[in-house]
Amino acid sequence: VEIGDIYFRLGKKRLANDYYMQALEVSDNVDYTSSKVVINDKLAAVFYHQTHYEQALRYYLSTLQLIKIHGYPEEHNSKEMQVYNNIALCYVKLERFDSAFFYYDSSLEASRKMNPAMQDVAQGVIMGNLGHLYQVKGDYNQAIKYLKKNIAINSKPATDNADVVTSYTYLLEIYNELDSTKNFKQIFDTAIHFSLSVKRNSINLWRARLYGIMADRLYKQNNFNDALRYRTMQMNLKDSMERVDRIEDIQDQVFYRQLQQQTKKVEQLEKDNRMQQARVQTYLALAMLVIILLVVAIIGLNGYRKNLKREKDLNVKIASQNEQITLNKVEL
Repeated sequence: VEIGDIYFRLGKKRLANDYYMQALEVSDNVDYTSSKVVINDKLAAVFYHQTHYEQALRYYLSTLQLIKIHGYPEEHNSKEMQVYNNIALCYVKLERFDSAFFYYDSSLEASRKMNPAMQDVAQGVIMGNLGHLYQVKGDYNQAIKYLKKNIAINSKPATDNADVVTSYTYLLEIYNELDSTKNFKQIFDTAIHFSLSVKRNSINLWRARLYGIMADRLYKQNNFNDALRYRTMQMNLKDSMERVDRIEDIQDQVFYRQLQQQTKKVEQLEKDNRMQQARVQTYLALAMLVIILLVVAIIGLNGYRKNLKREKDLNVKIASQNEQITLNKVEL
C-alpha cells in the first residue's frame, strides 16, 4: 500500500494501481482489518483519476459496504462521509443524477456526526459538489446558492483554497452562460488570486479554465484584444501542461520498462537461487546415498571377514579333531 501511495503521489497511476491490487489480493487471505477499507478506497481513487468511473464506483461501493458491516476505526465518521461524497461524484460523471443527490444527502448526514471543528470543511466540500451538480442539471439558482456556501466556508484561513477556485470557476461559467455582468471581473480576479496560493499541479487546469472563461466573456463584449490576450494565456498554460504530461508519460514508460527489467532480473535471480538450492539438495542426497552405500559396504565387508574367520576357525577345529582321531587310531 505504501509503495502504491508513493506512485500515486508521483502521478504514476498505473504503477499505483498494480501495487494496490497486490495489496488487496494479500488482504483477502487475512482476517478483516481497516486496511481493506483503505485499499479499496485507494483503488477507487486511482480508477476515478483514470476516468474509469464504473470501476471507481464499484470499489467505492465495496468500501462503503465494508464500513457498514465491520465499522472503521476512525473517529467522527469522516471516512464514511468521504466515501458517500466520492460515490456521488462517480454518479455525476456517469450522469445518474438522482443517485448522486441521494449520496450527497447521505454524505451531509454523515458529516453531522463529525467533530464540530471538521464539520464546516466537510460540508463546504459537499456544498460545492452539490452546486456543480445543480449547474450540470441547469438549475442555476440552486447552483449559485450552494457554490456561494462553499466559497463562504473555504475562504476562511487554513481551509482548502483549491476548492474555492473550483467553486469560483463554476460560478463564473454560470454567470457567463447567463450573460450576467455583476462583479464578473472581481470574481475572476479573486479566483486567480486564490489559485496562485495553491501548490497542487492540478490547479493549473482550473487556472487555464478561468482564462478561457474570461476570454469568452470579453469576446462577447467585442473586446477582442483582451479576449486574445486571455486566450493566449490559456493556450500557453495548456501547452505547458501538455509538455509536462508528455515528459511525465515518457518518464513513466522508461521507469516502467526499467521496473520490468529489474523485476525480471530479480525473478531470474530467484529462479537461479531455487535451481542452485535444488542442485545442492540433489548433491546432498547423492552424497548421503554414497555414505549409506559405503556404510552398507563396510558392514557387509566386516560381516564377510567375520564369516571367513568363523570358517577358518571351524576348519582348524575340524582339522584338529581329525588329527586327534587319526592319532587315536594309530595308538590302537
